[in-house]
Amino acid sequence: MSFNRCTPEPSSGPRGFFQLPDYPWYVSYCGDIDIIGQQKAASYARDVLWGISNLEVAVRQPVPEGMRELTGLWGWPDEVRSWTWPGSEGRELLVRAYTSGDRVTLVLNGKGICDHEMFGSGRWAVDLPVAYEPGELVAIAWQDGHEIGRRSLLTAGAPSKLLLRPEQPTVNCGRNDIAYVGVEVSDNEGKLVPDATVPVSLTVRGAGELIALGSANPLVNGSFQRSRATTFRGRCLAIIRPAGKPGHVRVDASSPGLYGASTSIATV
Repeated sequence: MSFNRCTPEPSSGPRGFFQLPDYPWYVSYCGDIDIIGQQKAASYARDVLWGISNLEVAVRQPVPEGMRELTGLWGWPDEVRSWTWPGSEGRELLVRAYTSGDRVTLVLNGKGICDHEMFGSGRWAVDLPVAYEPGELVAIAWQDGHEIGRRSLLTAGAPSKLLLRPEQPTVNCGRNDIAYVGVEVSDNEGKLVPDATVPVSLTVRGAGELIALGSANPLVNGSFQRSRATTFRGRCLAIIRPAGKPGHVRVDASSPGLYGASTSIATV
């Protein structure tokens, strides 16, 4: 197992072969996807290495003053697709670009702030320091002077409402099938609020039952079979089991102070 965590300075010293953090850690949080199926930074990088994408971009999670990020031997820096960092205004953040191109340009709120050449063979990732300013950060990848990829990160507003995102609109009605429903916290414009940590309650009615609800937070404890969970990085996931007959499953989500959401899944 390999964990990322913040530890006090100094920053010298080797990394341990195994790092065993304290309770309530229950999952290593390493790998390409998290426990609810969301891509992590390592997966973005491999998308570029495997030719699936020409450009991916992520931002290093700011480390508290007097602390350093400790990355295990199988770990990866804590990078997320976010340009929402309240309280970090003016602070230099590390933007990592993964690209198959020979040059990367960064544009912040319409102003070009960086133009970096990817020198040398095998160069496919670069860390670019950017002073944080809310708005839109755009990364553009180039090859021989031609644009080959573009990614945009937008600052989200305050949490306003919940969104429900079923993986598919229908599911087999048999008891051996399951349906996944993503729960997201969004702002007024529907943008994911990537730092939102809010309590969510789910009610499931009709031709199915809720069998699990949880987030990708590796530091929580308690049963996943409860109808309440707290979002991690703006998300959690519900798993629903059909009742064994055709019909519809109604899912309602609520959170104090936010607009709720509803969706329906057909069991066939």
